[in-house]
Amino acid sequence: MGISVNQLSYLISKREELYSKRIAVISVLYPPERKELLLALTRNRELVQKKEIEKLLQVSPGLFLKTLFTDIFACNCVDFFDISEEEGANRIVNLGIGLKSQKTIELDGLIHSYDLIIDGGTIEHIFDTKTYLENLIMLARVGGEVIISTPTNNYCNHGFYQFSPTFISDLVFNNRGKIKLLYLDISMSAVSCSMLGLQDYSHLDPSYVHNSSRNYSIDLGPLTGTFINLINRSGKKAVLEFALKVVDKGKLGFDIMQYEYQLNELKQICPPEKSSKFVFLDRNFFIRSLKELVLFVLTYFPLPLITKLQLFGRLSQSLALLVNGVKIR
Repeated sequence: MGISVNQLSYLISKREELYSKRIAVISVLYPPERKELLLALTRNRELVQKKEIEKLLQVSPGLFLKTLFTDIFACNCVDFFDISEEEGANRIVNLGIGLKSQKTIELDGLIHSYDLIIDGGTIEHIFDTKTYLENLIMLARVGGEVIISTPTNNYCNHGFYQFSPTFISDLVFNNRGKIKLLYLDISMSAVSCSMLGLQDYSHLDPSYVHNSSRNYSIDLGPLTGTFINLINRSGKKAVLEFALKVVDKGKLGFDIMQYEYQLNELKQICPPEKSSKFVFLDRNFFIRSLKELVLFVLTYFPLPLITKLQLFGRLSQSLALLVNGVKIR
């Protein structure tokens, strides 16, 4: 397991906020490959000095995050949680079991004590996802953040689960007032696209504000679903990356139904095909045709994926204006 290039970029952008804070890392996460590590460091060049970059490039993989948080960010505490001491963890805890049922740790010093919790690929290996998420939220203080990276496509048998964006957006929506969504992306290597356009997340949470420091995350707006279709067809690996902010100590609720099925009838989600000699004038037909064109170009046109997504990110703004008369945030 390892910290992703986009997680690392996000952490570096928060460097000043993390000074003297308490950090919990789930497992001993290794850094990205050298090329991606350099990308994350140069994305926030003004926040990392040259000598610090050199130090991070030279440190052994198992000590990377400890060096980053302790020596570079000057955090007050960095704890590594794992089920065994095999990789050097200092907090031996089974996070698949309720924390309060484990008598081997001093809970008084851990519960609601961490400012930042990082999971770079553990959640999919925990069978009891509900208990695991409850434990992470329980470890975080009010105002603290939990950032997670987990497979979402083409990682068959890597772990117990692959998670979809709707799992996170619906979890947060049904626990509004307890946790808040800071970002939700699907990433393919260093290419990252926001998933908040799937449900136009601003309707679920009008207070949501896009983090401008994450300028590497592309907002495809109404073309977000087209991007997901591209991933599903491509057979390429993709990961889901998100960050939650804890706003209340209350226990999470898991009586959750997908928002799309709460909001719409089935015939609206899967509408029957309409036949009309004037079908080219139908707005839905026009939108479907445009999305198919976008999908075809994304799949076959010989340009780097990041360039294609940037182009269609701009196109999505025009599409939103054309279809709805409003600008996608």
